[in-house]
Amino acid sequence: MNPIDRILSEVTEDQLRAMVSEMDVMNSTTVLPDGEVKRLTAKIVDEIGMPREQAADIVQKSAYRLAARRWTALATPTATTEFIGLKSRKTGELARVHTSDENRSDSYFLSADPAHPYFQAQSEGQIRRVLIAPTPYYNATNDQPGWGDFEGSDLVPVRVRLSATIGELAMEPAITVRTVHVRDIHAKVARGYAGREIVTDGQGSFVFWLAHRPDGQSLEAMKSLEGKNVYSEQDALTFRKVYAVCEVPEEWVPELKGKPGALLIASEHRYDD
Repeated sequence: MNPIDRILSEVTEDQLRAMVSEMDVMNSTTVLPDGEVKRLTAKIVDEIGMPREQAADIVQKSAYRLAARRWTALATPTATTEFIGLKSRKTGELARVHTSDENRSDSYFLSADPAHPYFQAQSEGQIRRVLIAPTPYYNATNDQPGWGDFEGSDLVPVRVRLSATIGELAMEPAITVRTVHVRDIHAKVARGYAGREIVTDGQGSFVFWLAHRPDGQSLEAMKSLEGKNVYSEQDALTFRKVYAVCEVPEEWVPELKGKPGALLIASEHRYDD
């Protein structure tokens, strides 16, 4: 964990709530009140030696990101579903319906597997047809499935009312870097660029990304990417885990065409983030 991530990880819930409130004030008035944001900025300046303006930018951007990571959004109720179904006398569980493929024809039967959708009848007559006798697989349909995991005598008609709750998912946007060059490299080469051993959680293979630094961002600030899954705009639309952020070797400086950059050592394995 790099120093900035360590400091941010130590922020308590109360401090984070204060930071979000302070940022809300700043966004509405353009004035940042005294409080946790300024305190955390000063801590980064004192402990890391980062320029105050740069530290303030990191803390202010991190407030909402930390909140998104730690908190789930407030849920809002949605529509209620009502249907006629079947339940087991013995267990009380609702019958579900399973679709399989047997002898090249679709076969439907009642299932106790929670991975399957609930059996939903449209009428009492439909329930009677299901219960009167076990429907053979070759005649079974979604409206008239076989008994499957249940005994007919164990099934009881029920009226079901299901309410779902839906809330927005608070999540951080993808972290992206604008890469100029991508290349597979040997572990020994990766260690040479990083100047240290690199511990991986994959197969031990690496790529390097020659990347532009965002405007005004120092190499030290860009090291906050270490340990995170990052998206390269050039590299096959995938995420990789960044293990190290390094100075650009002299032989690669011309590729940046005078713009500030960084060399990122990343996993060969492509993470799904």
